[in-house]
Amino acid sequence: MAAHTKKISSFSAFLEPGSIIYGDPEFDDRPNYRDAEERKLDILIKPKEVEARGALRRAYMEKYAMNKDRYGRRKLGERPFGNAEKRSLTCYYRKDKEKGMKLYFCAHNILAYFSNEKWCDLFVGISK
Repeated sequence: MAAHTKKISSFSAFLEPGSIIYGDPEFDDRPNYRDAEERKLDILIKPKEVEARGALRRAYMEKYAMNKDRYGRRKLGERPFGNAEKRSLTCYYRKDKEKGMKLYFCAHNILAYFSNEKWCDLFVGISK
């Protein structure tokens, strides 16, 4: 994506049916709910602090009310996989800066992933 948008249609076409989308209140918009239903996506968006008008939005507000704990877990993924443009970095790879930046972000994500105990607890260990 080149620019920020509050419409999930800009990326939902690339998701498999049954994929889960968590969104902040800025994504609480009827077209997003319709797009999710058309593409058979599981969408959970924190509602804006305004009264629901219409059955579609009311249904999603009720879904959010029953799944607040599930919505709260989205923060666990934001640390290791958060916005790259907000991070400060210095890249010392002179020949291939793109490769250097990819390595930097991979290392950051791996360290953040393993340093976040709550995130690691979501997975089941497999023994050989």
